[in-house]
Amino acid sequence: MRNGGRTKALGIVCLFLMAMLVLLETAGVRYDTEVKSRDVAHGAATREQIERAASQGDDRKLKELLANPHTGPHERWLALRHSASSGDVSSLWIVVLAGSDINHVEEGSGWNALHYGVLFGNPDVVAQLIALGCDPCHESGTGVTPLKLAQRRLKDLTYINFNDGLAECEAILSGAVIRSCN
Repeated sequence: MRNGGRTKALGIVCLFLMAMLVLLETAGVRYDTEVKSRDVAHGAATREQIERAASQGDDRKLKELLANPHTGPHERWLALRHSASSGDVSSLWIVVLAGSDINHVEEGSGWNALHYGVLFGNPDVVAQLIALGCDPCHESGTGVTPLKLAQRRLKDLTYINFNDGLAECEAILSGAVIRSCN
């Protein structure tokens, strides 16, 4: 009888320990999930803040946000894309000096920052991006290089307001393509 009592007690202890392990594992999963949720929420807030700082030309705030260790590559790409699109060379330098990948390729479109500089006719940004090493030969998902984009847009009269910038972008890109792509 004594032996049976010990076996029963050991069985109960084993069940108790197994239940504790299950609880600890569950708590660990919950903790990981909470941390991931917090980081995702933090990333979303940072993304909004970066877009706001970039669109308002707030270089000090943009620099502060990009220095944040929670700022990920996607947020850095958004800042780079915005700088290229807006023609803001000072924010472009802030983004590059903060460690953004100058040759980042956007998911879906396959565009790099040069495509956006050309799209909005920003020759100063295009020249800076090329000088910084952005690939002028990069083809998008549909095979469009920044130079082809500039040439197509120059032919389209609906973009008449950007023609001066586009012609300059095309000239800059033509020289870069001759040097880099051939």
